[in-house]
Amino acid sequence: MEKEMAKAAKSSKKDTVGAALDSLGNPIAPEVATPSLANAQGDSLQKPSKTEKKIEKTRAELAEVDAEIARRKQENITGSGGLGLITGRFNLEGPIIKDKLSFIGGLRSTYSNWILKRIHYNNVDKSKGSFQDYHVRLSYHINKNNSIFVTAYQSNDFFQFSENTLYRYNNLAVSAKFRHSFNNKLNSILSYSYSSYNYNITGDENTPGGYKHEYGIDQLNIKTDFNYYLNSSNAFSFGISSIKYGLQPGSKKALGDESVLRSN
Repeated sequence: MEKEMAKAAKSSKKDTVGAALDSLGNPIAPEVATPSLANAQGDSLQKPSKTEKKIEKTRAELAEVDAEIARRKQENITGSGGLGLITGRFNLEGPIIKDKLSFIGGLRSTYSNWILKRIHYNNVDKSKGSFQDYHVRLSYHINKNNSIFVTAYQSNDFFQFSENTLYRYNNLAVSAKFRHSFNNKLNSILSYSYSSYNYNITGDENTPGGYKHEYGIDQLNIKTDFNYYLNSSNAFSFGISSIKYGLQPGSKKALGDESVLRSN
């Protein structure tokens, strides 16, 4: 009985190490856990095994590749894109002024309108539907102590089924940050941000019941943050912030010359 248990344990140890060695064919595999390998081989965690060393070497090589890709993106303009069943996307990033000013931007959009026009069933071909969003970010490194970042995002989408009520939605977000380092212990970030969301619903244009309903909310935020690093174990964060909200709870007005509705 004891011989069988020892044999089973030895076989289990061999299978575990073998599986780990096989997984080295795909060095990105996150499930490779070095402590488990050390325990399986009966080695102490204080003394890495050959397998552990090989895994760590592979990870270091991958980190160098990632760093090289990031460096090249700072030196050259690169782009990427893709097409899905109903959407497409495109991104572009790179330097404007080497080591000073860089950008990243992109857009996404649907071609659902093109698809809807080809569905000749139950008036679907008379429907509309679309979505687009855009984003851009600028990074300007003035010097080692001062940097500026500007980011903007906007999205628009709408839907209308068979020439009935039309729904439109819009999101907007803009931010700007100025980062300053006074010394190796104290730094600050001055930031400004604005965001808004609104929608409108229109229906029965050029009829007695024609209307347009609108709603919106926005937010303006200005703040300054300071970070003071007393030592490696202690830090203080403090600052001041001001927020202003704007709200349009909803308005309804007549749409078209024939509408008999009263606007509010």
